[in-house]
Amino acid sequence: MFEKCQTKIETENIEKIISKLLLKSDSLYQNKEYKEAIIYFDSIITLDSTKGIVFFRRGVCYAKIYKYQKAIDDHLKCIELNYRVESSSFNVGLSYEILLNYPMALFYYKKAYGLNINNKKAKERIDFIENLYNCINND
Repeated sequence: MFEKCQTKIETENIEKIISKLLLKSDSLYQNKEYKEAIIYFDSIITLDSTKGIVFFRRGVCYAKIYKYQKAIDDHLKCIELNYRVESSSFNVGLSYEILLNYPMALFYYKKAYGLNINNKKAKERIDFIENLYNCINND
């Protein structure tokens, strides 16, 4: 019984620490201090690697500092955790497009669009890449 209470106390303390780290990381993000925010997100993930919001935000930070493969990895983790799957899929597509990996970009844009056919940005990117392929294949 004592162990059960101890575990509950530890969990509550970890959640308080995570909340403080999240506030600090969000403040850094808002101030466009992406590298510093990533350090805080890393600390949160060390404490709890099941929080999709942390991977999502860290993925955005990585994209902002041009580390697209790391952004892809974090947004794929969001998809695995079933967190903001549509947005994460779009962000993976965007990073792949920037890396000029059009087949993978198209795959993830279509995934985002399939989850929400009202996603105009995903539809625009799909159309752009498909038109690009058509231009290449017609030359």
